[in-house]
Amino acid sequence: MFLGPNEPHAYLFGDCVECMATSDNVVRAGLTPKFKDVDCLCNMLTYTTEPAEQQVYAINQARTHTHTRSMYA
Repeated sequence: MFLGPNEPHAYLFGDCVECMATSDNVVRAGLTPKFKDVDCLCNMLTYTTEPAEQQVYAINQARTHTHTRSMYA
């Protein structure tokens, strides 16, 4: 699933790997002992919605040389 900038997200259960560029631009609003800035977070969110189907990337199997790897379309 891809979430663009300024989109809220949280992990409620299960395992997840989050890939992000190197940045100190993290704004937290709760459930952490780290600094929280609720006002800043509420002001920067986009508040737009899309169906989950539009945010999930399909996996295509690509064959290169002798290795097979997953590529996201």
